[in-house]
Amino acid sequence: VLGVFGGLCYRRNSLPMLRQVLNPTASLVEFLQTLSYNNDLNELILDLLLGSDTSFLLYIMRILKFICNRWSEFCLCCDTKLQSTMTTLMNLQTSLDQLIKNNLTPYNLNPVLRLLVKCNELYSGIAVINI
Repeated sequence: VLGVFGGLCYRRNSLPMLRQVLNPTASLVEFLQTLSYNNDLNELILDLLLGSDTSFLLYIMRILKFICNRWSEFCLCCDTKLQSTMTTLMNLQTSLDQLIKNNLTPYNLNPVLRLLVKCNELYSGIAVINI
């Protein structure tokens, strides 16, 4: 979705409806909402991230970069689900930080952690403004 979205939706003649349908933020929010019915959401995300299939690692890196580079667009797209989405990402950050500190990751996940920290910093800046 990220590649198609970037390739098609930021052209001058792109259709607004196309942006809504292919928006990676909407896909992430929907994915997290679907997973949230599982009580162990954070554990499930960590399993996907730490599993031998690294497709989720690539996805999470790309979506976090997208979020950081298009923060206001991310916030608008999340709308009422911004707080729950960011809570999930902050929980992931905390868990990942602990795993990295204890050398329990099969590969270097510091780049993911840095992007999660950046997302949290962006969110904290928004939270301060809204008080």
